[in-house]
Amino acid sequence: NEIRATRDTGPSTRERALWLGTGGSWWPVTDRPLSFDLLLEQAVWGNGEGLLRFGAAHELTRRWSVEGTAELGLARDGTVGDLRQLRLATQYDVSDWLRGHSELTRSGGDAVQGRVVQGLQADWTRGPWQFGLGVEHSKPVEGAGGRLTSLSASADWRAADENWIIETGVDRSFGDAATRLSTDVGLAGRIGADWTLLGRSRLARQQRDAGQDTRQHRLRLGAAYRPVLMPRLDMLGWYERRLDHEESHEAAQLWSLAGSWQAGPDLRIDGRYSGQRSVLDLDAGPGGMQADTVLTQLARIGGEIDLLDDRITLGLDAMRLWDDAGAATHALGGELGLAVGEGAMVVIGYNATRRRVARMEGLIEEGAYLRVRMALGDGLVDRLAEFWER
Repeated sequence: NEIRATRDTGPSTRERALWLGTGGSWWPVTDRPLSFDLLLEQAVWGNGEGLLRFGAAHELTRRWSVEGTAELGLARDGTVGDLRQLRLATQYDVSDWLRGHSELTRSGGDAVQGRVVQGLQADWTRGPWQFGLGVEHSKPVEGAGGRLTSLSASADWRAADENWIIETGVDRSFGDAATRLSTDVGLAGRIGADWTLLGRSRLARQQRDAGQDTRQHRLRLGAAYRPVLMPRLDMLGWYERRLDHEESHEAAQLWSLAGSWQAGPDLRIDGRYSGQRSVLDLDAGPGGMQADTVLTQLARIGGEIDLLDDRITLGLDAMRLWDDAGAATHALGGELGLAVGEGAMVVIGYNATRRRVARMEGLIEEGAYLRVRMALGDGLVDRLAEFWER
């Protein structure tokens, strides 16, 4: 079951809605894994159409499985509306190192679109190296859209003691109106027992038949500190540089320092300071005119207490967001977490803000929210994945 609150903010209107949802899953006893899912969601207050979603998955053989989902609109009087989304997919193993997938999707609404996707993925291991090659092709079967073919290659390295890992990947896509090339390199390594170094770089370039080409680069470097002699302390700091070039040139520097202290068996205190400095040039040439420079900073402190053997958590946060023009936003939030499984928790919370500023609308959310929190492991792969998202 779920409760969800939404708020749409526009230049002159502000609409709120309260949604109630319920669903379930059924796993009948069969020779091969089989499951059915059902979700019903309806707006009990405010505007909005509900939804009715069906899903099923079945492993036909050890090497072949199928699944599908269908989502329909649902009026308040119970009338089932038009089809919103349809997805039919199958996965199959050609061999121990080669697998394929096929997928058919259809979206309804004002602009109906349907696509078919087919792909192959090969993975194999040679000593400390793991290699991967993939190809995927999609084309429209209904509505607008063009063909797209993607090629991917990856090579990952793991040290024998797993104290260092390197992940690399290259993707190349060919469409009817544009081509895109992207690269991804990640590095994580343990320096002694207390420190972990983390880094990731992503570079992408898109060439269009009509229009301006685009280039993007993301580089993030950081370090995590978990002292063995003080296991209650956990800290992570990073610096990131972003470059975006199209008709204008935008450069941004981001930084963050966050820490967590286990003050007691059931009490944790968190803190974070982060900032972003952005520079926008209308002309990226040597004589380019600087259009805008913005410095935004965020400070946050909070605490969380565990109850009933970690099955329930209560949290409280205080935040301040400000920029170099003197604008500032303050927020106070509270949340309740309920453990629903191993490493998973459903969190319901509310944020109240004061002196909101238009340019900061998306940085601190106001009102009620619902989210699912998943716990990652302590391995380098998990740390590197978590590092890029935080």
